[in-house]
Parts: sequence; C-alpha cells; structure tokens
Amino acid sequence: MATYLMSWDPTRWDWRNLKEQADQVARGTPVVRQWSCGSNRRIFSGDIVYFIRQGREPRGLFARAEVVRGSYEASNVSVQDALRGRNTLVVDVRFTELENASSRVLIPRQSLSAVPFGAFRWDIKESGVRIPDEVAEVLEATWQRLRSRGDGFGQAAEPVDLPAPEGMEEQIVQEREARLARPAPVAQQRAEPAPARSAAPVRQAAPDPARQREILVQNYFIMLDAEIQGALYSKADHRNRLLKELGVADVDALDRSHRHISAVLAEMGLPFVDSFPPEGGYAAELEKAVRAFIEGNPEFVDSLWVEELPPPASIPVELDDSRAHWVPAPDISGFKPSARPSWHPEGVNEIDFRIREARNRSLAMAGERFVLAFERARLRETGQKELQERIRWQSQTYGESFGYDILSVDPDGGDRYICVRTTNYGSRFPFTLSLHELERARENPDRFHIYRVFRFAHGAKLFMVSAREIPDRLQPVAFRAWF
Repeated sequence: MATYLMSWDPTRWDWRNLKEQADQVARGTPVVRQWSCGSNRRIFSGDIVYFIRQGREPRGLFARAEVVRGSYEASNVSVQDALRGRNTLVVDVRFTELENASSRVLIPRQSLSAVPFGAFRWDIKESGVRIPDEVAEVLEATWQRLRSRGDGFGQAAEPVDLPAPEGMEEQIVQEREARLARPAPVAQQRAEPAPARSAAPVRQAAPDPARQREILVQNYFIMLDAEIQGALYSKADHRNRLLKELGVADVDALDRSHRHISAVLAEMGLPFVDSFPPEGGYAAELEKAVRAFIEGNPEFVDSLWVEELPPPASIPVELDDSRAHWVPAPDISGFKPSARPSWHPEGVNEIDFRIREARNRSLAMAGERFVLAFERARLRETGQKELQERIRWQSQTYGESFGYDILSVDPDGGDRYICVRTTNYGSRFPFTLSLHELERARENPDRFHIYRVFRFAHGAKLFMVSAREIPDRLQPVAFRAWF
C-alpha cells in the first residue's frame, strides 16, 4: 500500500458541493468520487491519498481517502484533454475524512515545513505524487491524532503545533538547536570549503517478503499496462527502482521473478509482459500475491479481457514496406502451462461477454484486412505485382468453411493458405486453432502458414509459422463428449 498526494486549487476548479459532501462524510456516509491523478498509472485499489488545497488561503491538507479503483483512463473529464482528443487518467476514491476546505483545513501549509514533513515538496503541480513512506507513516499518525483531539478546526490560516510522533521529539529538538546555533552569514566574506567527511551510507531495511512480493507484482502490472496501451517504458528504469525499493542486488533473480509472474498469468489465461517469457517453478506465495492484486483491481482485469479496437481509419489498406511489420517467430519456450480453464476472480463481474465476443470478431476481421495489405506489399516487393489479383479473402466470403482465412501466392506461384490470428497482446500470447484448420495444415504442410499479428492497435507486427512447425507448438485444451 502506497500513499499519494492530490491537489485541489479553487482558483482553477470550483468544488461546488464540497460543504454538502463534507457534511455527508461527517455523518458517517461515504462519498466516492473520481479524481484526476496526473500521469500516474501506478495508483492501485487500497492505496491512501491525501488532499491539499493550493492557490489562495486557507492552504493545507483537508481530506484523506482510500482508492477504490486504481488508475484508469476516462473521457470527458478534462476540457483540455478532450480538446486534444485524449482521455484523462483518473482514480476513484472513497473519502474517510473530509473538511470543508472552502473555509478551513486540518493541517495548514505552514505547518508542513516542520520535521519530517519539510523533506517533501507539498506544492505539487499535478495530483498523483507519491509521498515517501517515511513521511507518509508520520503523516498518518499525526492526522489520526489531530482528528481524535479535534485540533486544527477553525485555525485555517494559523500553523498547527503538530504533535511529534513517538521517537521524533529528540530529532526535532536537535534540528532546532542546530539551526539556532548556526552563525549568521557575514557580508563580503567567502567561506572556506568545509573538509569532506566520510560517512557510512544509511541503508534502509529491506521490506518483509510479503511486502516485497506486493511491490514486485504492482511494478509488473505497471509494465504490462504500459505494454498493452502501447506506451513507452524502460525496463532498466523499472529494474533499478525495484532493486532500490526491494533492498536487493541480484538482477538475475529479479528478472526471474518477473518471468514467474508471467507464468502465473499464463496459467490464468491472461496476457503477460512479452519481454519476460513465462518460466515455471514459481512459489505458491507469489501466485497468491498475483491473485490478490487482481482481486483488488478488477477493473484492470476487465480492461485486459476486452481488447481495444483501433480506429477503422488506422487500419492500412496498403503498406509501403511489408518488412517494417515482419519479425522472426519467437523461439519455442520451454514453459508448458497446465490446461486448466481461465481464472475468473471474484469481483470481476462487469464483463459483458457479448461485447467481448463482438470485439474479438471485429479485431480478427481487422487483422485479416491488415494481412491482405501485407500480402499485396510482399508480392510487389518480390516483383510479382501481377499476382496480387489472385489474393482472396476467403473467410469474408465463405466463413470458416475453408479452414483458412486468406488465399495468397507463394514465391513459386503456387497457392499459399493463410490462417490469421490477431491480438493486441505480445508475440508470445497463445492462440487457438480449430480441428478443421489443423486438418488443412496437415493436408498442405508446405503451403499452409499461420500469420500471427500482435500488438495490433499499437504498431502492428506479425510473424509466420509454417504448418511443419505447428505440431511442436500445440497443446490440447478442450475435449468433445458424445452421448
């Protein structure tokens, strides 16, 4: 669980029903509302957020809330974002304490200059800034103490004498004495450089194993979300931050843990980070941590199961260079998932499977249209432009009766039977073949090819698998029963 800071500036947005909602919370009735979280995609259900009023006085902290839906994109939230044609990143929060900040705050801004709060920059430019754990821990204790004593009320513009958390009194006194003992600067006097002091670096204690797994899983899903959304992210940055946050130094072990999480998701039938191929042998505690995250963030799973459709205008009719979209087929993985059914966690009950089915069909059709353009470009580039007329979109005309989707032309002029499988996920995400398609592949092992289109909505790529390679990559997942 992490703690974040949200900003409210009445000079930029008028929270008109703030008083009514504050009264509602005071009566014990929860208030849940949506709030922009800047560019932070790392806020999850169960995290804690504090709200600070900025702009004109009274400035300071006035609310505490729990995140009930982690970072997600929403439309028609920000006028500026809407004008730019993009969604706004938001969270849903449930307020547990809410002051009417139109007239008063609980902790005025001036009071946040004291130890240890002064180490954090409270005047944030956008919401969603993480509060360091050591500051958040003291803030939580201080907040609850003020609430229980009733301090801060009616003192909107005056500093509050914050009660020091246990163990902090001596540190505060020492800092105050050091500040008072510091000599005043002398005009026109150049200070001699202070001799360098060698001090042993302060090492923070590593989190307990349960917390380490929680941090590891959260970070993994941030990378997965970025990959599915087509956003750029740096594995090295994630790795370096994790090594520091987890208090470990073994890079290989960290990468192996990521591959273990991929294996857990593969077993569940969910997508995984493509650059971390699944690897078996994960511990039961890691699987529990992954399931706990999914159960706590059902909206994230909803977004995974219903794939995004690209705008029709973005699906190319012609390609300038087929080679820009082709990649070699990935090596066969040693990971063999069990054939258990996809896991449906409790709380994930908003999926409309009719919508999912319709979107999958639309995605499949869009992928086939893309492969048609790819094949025309391939023939052009090999000097066989006149053979483009032989390309046929069989599945569009005859359905699935042929056992393949597109009839094209091989380099020798013979027929090429193409079965297209399209997804927005990575190249290693599994796909299914029907018995009819397998029979056609066995009949024409040198002419039958699978075109695997992946990351379709964000710069489509494809690789090809010949019928002779298929048997090494198959795994039975269903049975037919006769009575």
